[in-house]
Amino acid sequence: MKMYSCIKVDCRLVSSGAIFRSGHQEVDYEHNSLIALSNELIVNCFMEDNFEKTSQLLERICVHMVEHFSNEEKVLYEYRYIELEEHKEIHKELLKSMQYLMEAMYKGELEQIDLAKYIIQEIIIGHIIKYDFRFLNYLQNRFVKGNEEVTMGYIGEVVQQYRVSPRYLYR
Repeated sequence: MKMYSCIKVDCRLVSSGAIFRSGHQEVDYEHNSLIALSNELIVNCFMEDNFEKTSQLLERICVHMVEHFSNEEKVLYEYRYIELEEHKEIHKELLKSMQYLMEAMYKGELEQIDLAKYIIQEIIIGHIIKYDFRFLNYLQNRFVKGNEEVTMGYIGEVVQQYRVSPRYLYR
């Protein structure tokens, strides 16, 4: 993890490494964007008199999460992910909790730092590790050709080695 000195406090930033890669370009880009926003949030939470800017950043993260969950669900549908409905329910619950906690923050019932910790640990990083990992291997090893789902033997190895999105292999 990188260290960032922010006003007398050392913050540990999240590194977006290979552990967060699915092999799907759009999903990976969005995961990296969420991690970058998380790092920006960490830095802002430790700055004094920064409530407004941090609140705006939290709002941006919420909007990005809604967009990301929608895009991710489309990708999972495209790849015929068998746990799609369960994954959609998890997204729905995470968005509900995020909205509830944002409202609590604006009412003064929750500190920004506590909301930031929850969003980073549970919604962004936690969700990727706990739930997205279930489909990461699935995306890396399957693709749909016409109406037929095909398991990629050798091609799957190439996809993993070169991080090529499998849906671009056959057009």
